Amino acid sequence: MKEKKIAGLITAGGSSSRMKDGINKLFIPINGIPILIYSVIAFSNSEKIDSIFISVKENLIPLVKSLCISFKIAKKIVVVKGGETRQESVKNLLLSVPNEIDIICVHDGARPMITSKSIDFLLSNFTEDIDGIIPCTSITDTVKKIDKNNIIISTEPRDELVRVQTPQIFKRDILIEAYKKAEEDKFTGTDEASLVERLSKKIKVIKLQGKNLKITYKEDIETFKQFLLPKDIIKYANG
Repeated sequence: MKEKKIAGLITAGGSSSRMKDGINKLFIPINGIPILIYSVIAFSNSEKIDSIFISVKENLIPLVKSLCISFKIAKKIVVVKGGETRQESVKNLLLSVPNEIDIICVHDGARPMITSKSIDFLLSNFTEDIDGIIPCTSITDTVKKIDKNNIIISTEPRDELVRVQTPQIFKRDILIEAYKKAEEDKFTGTDEASLVERLSKKIKVIKLQGKNLKITYKEDIETFKQFLLPKDIIKYANG
């Protein structure tokens, strides 16, 4: 059996509208390293990832290529133009991935705390009997379902609910099929799993050790700084 070829796809084409000051959050330097590059380095340091594909706004493609050179990213890097939505950006990335790739690992560039260890852990748990695997966290709050007037309809069983994160990992052919069907049906999902679920495929969730914060608001950047220990900075900076 031939060894599986795995590509990491990192989406970084968002507008950062919730930052409220026009700053592109992914290029804010934290200890000298742009937020986006933390994820790129983690994928580069993975023992299982063969190549990395990044989607950004077209005018930022030269900058991202330059940053990857500056931080000595060892893996093959392809930078492509992102779409107007995350779904369009991932579609553009998929079109750039060569046919030799068997497994796709999609990550949100706004989650800079992912580590190569976590990436490899997810991939080591991606067995032949499943079609996808994604990281998750438990829900500890009580969750209420409400109507359009904010009136409670029901209380949801939280032991059956999880918060999902990225990277989300799928067999390449299945993810491509899911995106084609979504386009045909004019369906927009909030993540890759929501598209694959429509094919009635088997997706496993698994908990990761450590933080996997998504940076959305300014205060998230401060949280990221607090959790980023000096030894982590040195490790990332050295690649």
